[in-house]
Amino acid sequence: MNRLKFNEGGQPMYVDDLETLQENDAASMRQLLEALTGGVKAYLLADIKAEIVSVDVDKSTTTGKFYGGTAVVNGEFVAWDDVTLVLQSWDDPIYLCIKRQETDNRVFEDGQTRACAVETKGYLSTDKSGATESYCIYDLPVMKKLVRKSIGIEDEPSYKQLKVTFCNGYTGTVMYKEMEEMYRIKVNIRSTSNEEVTGSIALFYYDGVLPDAFVTSTRGYVQTENGVQDYSLSSFERTVRADVSLPFDDVDRPSALPIKMIFDLPK
Repeated sequence: MNRLKFNEGGQPMYVDDLETLQENDAASMRQLLEALTGGVKAYLLADIKAEIVSVDVDKSTTTGKFYGGTAVVNGEFVAWDDVTLVLQSWDDPIYLCIKRQETDNRVFEDGQTRACAVETKGYLSTDKSGATESYCIYDLPVMKKLVRKSIGIEDEPSYKQLKVTFCNGYTGTVMYKEMEEMYRIKVNIRSTSNEEVTGSIALFYYDGVLPDAFVTSTRGYVQTENGVQDYSLSSFERTVRADVSLPFDDVDRPSALPIKMIFDLPK
């Protein structure tokens, strides 16, 4: 690596000197990041953060807000701002799109106009057309996991999307991760349906690795006009229901019964 040597006596300064400073800084950072992450080309500095803003039942779309973050691509930091996207489902691909364009045009002594800077911008979109390069955010690893792998620390299993078909107007996420002796399931769903329901309520059908039938020992809770009601989730022939008999108190429809629960099932 070349380093500048500074001398007294009015040392002349050239543009090449500035290029050396820039390249040294970029090369040092790139080598450090490659050592920490095992040379992966593109990755996230932290997990993507998102939340549901609204659900349009008639159009079968979900509007989600995705918060700003930063990725590293070929040793270069690429940031993006908050964005709201309309999705047909949470399985829709979402891309980190990168645009690079030359800016800061200046007139040189030879009369020619040339760009003197390159601007790199990132943004999230369901459409990657027009981007200089793009990456599906679901395929991008997170830096902390790469570092753990690089230094030989076994990473904890990550949650995966369970394939489900929702009932009674419910939408949201149903995730699972496979552990050595059990499956851990995380359910975070709510309904927009105001149709009155009698008896237990069907939440979703599922495909995948989980058992065909189960009853959770973990309890969920819902607030009513007279206090808190608890319930379990049960599955029979891969249909999951909330084991609570509606109506009770002021809870008589799916929209009044959001489900948020984490539970374990033995293999």
